[in-house]
Amino acid sequence: ETIRLYVEEARERWKAAEKLRAETPLFAIPLAYYSMFYLATAALYTLNVVRTKHEGVRNALSEFLVLPGLLEEEYKETYQRLLASRVSVDYRPFHPDKKVLTDDEARQLLADAERFIARIERFLRERGAIE
Repeated sequence: ETIRLYVEEARERWKAAEKLRAETPLFAIPLAYYSMFYLATAALYTLNVVRTKHEGVRNALSEFLVLPGLLEEEYKETYQRLLASRVSVDYRPFHPDKKVLTDDEARQLLADAERFIARIERFLRERGAIE
């Protein structure tokens, strides 16, 4: 039940991100990241690993999915990039000196997020957690 709820929330966030993707890709980044966060959390639940904080999920993704070979290294890196970008987008009004992502950079991050989402959903299907 918990996994299903995380997957549903992830899909809703991704749908919202896709609506913003074409015209304001920068503002789709936080939604895409949260979709990844919820799916990563669901994947960890399949291993009886529970983390609720962003850094905890990031570290557990590496420790319990990438290091044992259940998930490819590139997805850890994608998660880290989206986490950093989400923070940058969400807090940029408070850090005007920081570089703002270009639309092209944001679109590339969204493409990376889309691959991450597809890979984690495949992992969840392989484990019988979703259909």
